[in-house]
Amino acid sequence: MNKRKSQPTPVREIISKVLHQKGLTRTVAHRAVFDAWGRIAPETIALRSKPISYRAGKLLVAVSSAPLLEELRSFRSGEFLNLLNGELSRDPDGKNVVVNKVEFRRA
Repeated sequence: MNKRKSQPTPVREIISKVLHQKGLTRTVAHRAVFDAWGRIAPETIALRSKPISYRAGKLLVAVSSAPLLEELRSFRSGEFLNLLNGELSRDPDGKNVVVNKVEFRRA
């Protein structure tokens, strides 16, 4: 009889997986941008939107309604870009972080 012994999983792999699942592996820049969005978005927009990604200077925000999506895409993306960068410049964790583009998508 040939019994195979299973190899134990290294603790670092288990910890890495748990941290990733909890969203705790995000960079300082990522957290600074998401936090800044939470501070600058008016409540009416914050309730119907959620930042979902920040990569290479682009913030991707999911929006729950088509009319709001159209408003944000067509009329307010520049406004939010300026507000975000202004907020980040005042945040110690966001001092060196710049958002180059805010993209809105339907959730």
